[in-house]
Amino acid sequence: NLSAFMHLFTNLNCYAFVEFRNLNNIELDLFHETYTSFDQIYLINSDFRFTIDQKTVKYCADIKNNFNISTLFQIPLYPNKFFYLLRCCFPLILCPLIFHRANLEYFLIYDLIETFYKTNLIKFSNETYDDLNSTITILYLYNSQNIVLDTSFLNPSVFKKLKKINSKGSFSTISIELFTELKYLYEISFETKHF
Repeated sequence: NLSAFMHLFTNLNCYAFVEFRNLNNIELDLFHETYTSFDQIYLINSDFRFTIDQKTVKYCADIKNNFNISTLFQIPLYPNKFFYLLRCCFPLILCPLIFHRANLEYFLIYDLIETFYKTNLIKFSNETYDDLNSTITILYLYNSQNIVLDTSFLNPSVFKKLKKINSKGSFSTISIELFTELKYLYEISFETKHF
């Protein structure tokens, strides 16, 4: 049982990282207990698809009735608060409510791409929520190709406290509205070969 396994680390009072590999979906309310001993979470080779009661979350209305759920993003991470997405697939448009009370500081995403032969991007619905309370402040994009930085990718509720974007990849466009929507964003850095 995953919950018992994670609770074991909490009782050991040591910092550890946890890796989830090859998940077909992520049950949103799986993490209803409080865990305090992780400093990094890795989601690897998985579909970034969420379910509630084994039903796929396709719309925000699917979550609104279960607004007090505890998601993977609410696991307290100390001291570093790193969350990694490595080689994940993003098959559906995401509801921002998935990141309700997201307890992350560093959000690292690998292998986003938008080309004529392949697309693998995080896209959010256009709904915004003033009380989402997401704490993502630094976003790292690694091995990305032709990414459009706009509010469908950087939802204003999810990334409300975002201060920095660091990219080891290419952007096709950076939307001007990002700077009006994301009031704390003051730095976007990328390698000069992608300038």
